[in-house]
Formats: sequence, C-alpha cells, structure tokens
Amino acid sequence: LLQETMDDTQVKIQTMDNSQVKTLQSQLEQILCPHAFECHPFLVGWYNDQVSPKFHLDHPPNILAYTIIRQPSMFERAFLPFLSSLSRTGLHDECMLHSFSKVHNNF
Repeated sequence: LLQETMDDTQVKIQTMDNSQVKTLQSQLEQILCPHAFECHPFLVGWYNDQVSPKFHLDHPPNILAYTIIRQPSMFERAFLPFLSSLSRTGLHDECMLHSFSKVHNNF
C-alpha cells in the first residue's frame, strides 16, 4: 500500500506495510471515534472499479484512502461541544459580519 502525503509544494508517496496501516487506522479511530465518526480504509483502485468514471479519484490505484462517516450521535458528541466551546458573542459577531458583508459587497 502507498500513502500519499501532500503539503503546499509537493506530494510524498511512501510504501506502508500492514502494521503501519493498522497503526494509522488505530490513530484515526482514537481521534475520531469519541466524536462519533467511523473511518473505513479502501484502496483508490478498488474504489475506482466500483464507481462510474465521473467519480474516479485521480490517484494511483494502490493509494490508501479513508472514508469518514458521521454517526447519528455526532451532533451530541462533537457538534454541540464544539458550539459550546465558542463564545456566544463570537457566533453572534460572525453572523453579523456575514450578514453585513452582503451589504458591503453590493455597494
């Protein structure tokens, strides 16, 4: 399996053995599962074989990818705590800025 890592200027591709894939899976699960997300690995080539060409991923077939699925409890376990971590004033201010930016853009 290959892992593709991108930064601002380059793409790095490295080979991963089964233990590295399991480690990566475990790390993703430790981060995402407490917030009610599932993560499932797949190979780009397998995915591209399953879907029509317009949905193909433009990466080599042996690149490891993950699909992340939100569980129903994500709202309570991730979204509400996220909202409560923001100040009420901050949300209100953001809403006001968004609304007034529409006015600004028209004049």
